Amino acid sequence: MSEANHYDVIVVGAGAAGNMAALVAAQRGANVLLLEKSVLQGTNAQLSGGFLQAAGTRYQQEKGVEDSPELMLADIMKKNG
Repeated sequence: MSEANHYDVIVVGAGAAGNMAALVAAQRGANVLLLEKSVLQGTNAQLSGGFLQAAGTRYQQEKGVEDSPELMLADIMKKNG
């Protein structure tokens, strides 16, 4: 395998988490490939305004919002296929 085709880490998705994963891996000496499918539309981090998703938090519980990681996953899969 040639040096150009060798990656220690391949990160799929250049959103906030993907960028941080790629950055940390590179800072630790890894040869990193960062892939993003929708550069023209922006990443979820750009589109969300920087908000983080969470499910079943104490804040939701205090307000009587019924949520769980399973409901969040179902919602993400419904919206994204």
